[in-house]
Amino acid sequence: MTTPTPDPKIPPLFSATEAAEELGVSRQAIVKSAAAGRIPGQLVGKTWVFRQAAIKAIKDQRGNDRTV
Repeated sequence: MTTPTPDPKIPPLFSATEAAEELGVSRQAIVKSAAAGRIPGQLVGKTWVFRQAAIKAIKDQRGNDRTV
């Protein structure tokens, strides 16, 4: 079985769990922040996804602050 080639038009994404781990907060905090529009995310069906670049930019901007 071969690994599918990523579509270059789709940016690298984080799940809510991965985004939470990257930012050092709970998954629930990420989902609530995304639903409220405080952080950029997209609901795909019942699953929240986040562009890795956006989450990393938030992480860099916040420094040691753990609020989202």
